[in-house]
Amino acid sequence: MQLSRVAIAAIFLVVGALILIPMLMDSSSPSQLTSATPSPQTTVSPSVSPSRSAKPSRTPTHKPSPTRSTKKPVTAPSVTPAAPLRVSIGTVRCPGRSVLVSVTNHGDGTEDYAITTDGSISVADRIAPGTTRRSTLTVKEDHATTIAVTWHNIPVKSLDRTAHCVRNAPGHALPHTGPDSGMIIARIATGVAAMLTGLIIFWYGRIWPGRRDKMFDDAK
Repeated sequence: MQLSRVAIAAIFLVVGALILIPMLMDSSSPSQLTSATPSPQTTVSPSVSPSRSAKPSRTPTHKPSPTRSTKKPVTAPSVTPAAPLRVSIGTVRCPGRSVLVSVTNHGDGTEDYAITTDGSISVADRIAPGTTRRSTLTVKEDHATTIAVTWHNIPVKSLDRTAHCVRNAPGHALPHTGPDSGMIIARIATGVAAMLTGLIIFWYGRIWPGRRDKMFDDAK
């Protein structure tokens, strides 16, 4: 068998192995879990050595004179009054990224309130008793916006709302971050074909004679 055919077959085999081996290693790499068992700790109690009891001293002890205890008046904790407002914060509506906030006054008097988004005042209004006010806010795309309703600087209700209108829009394809299955199949097929080609060249080189037969007999 000629040396050039062996070299060509070896090249094809090496190319196929270089294509297949990394892919097989990536797909069959198990994660090893190591568990560490804490060693038990032993505590040694100190030994108590017996000691001789001391003799009582004969010196007279003076009893402390009773002092009058001064008690501080106990102050009752401050109680926050219940807010007379009832708040409802809706979900995000697409494509405008709008959120509906409803405030209802079920008290007896007119109340002042404010609606904040991420700490900034968006709406400051006054509501009469027994009425409902609705406000529409616009939130940012892919950003968690904190919507809160306060009454006399006291938070009544607070929720986070995030808009995904562009991501969930029809016809909007998400970015593909993982490996493509078609590319993987193509690489496997290329590696297998290269190795088969090398094997065929090697087998054909063994059965093919290394000498050239004469096409015509020598003229006698």
